[in-house]
Amino acid sequence: MEVTSNDEERAKMAGQEFRCKRCNFHTLEISVLAKHFEQCHCDTEADREIAADLRMNLVPANSILTTA
Repeated sequence: MEVTSNDEERAKMAGQEFRCKRCNFHTLEISVLAKHFEQCHCDTEADREIAADLRMNLVPANSILTTA
């Protein structure tokens, strides 16, 4: 019997979530965090640089919640 899991299930098993440092938003996917940040928090040039980093999967360590 083959066991398969999707990215969300693997993230849940690893016990990690990504969180927005500006609000209470949490997600299991970096791409969703990047989209959230772009839509809700891109008011300054520094914010746009953070969003660009997120799009390149560069996530600050303090944005990763370990829940396990």
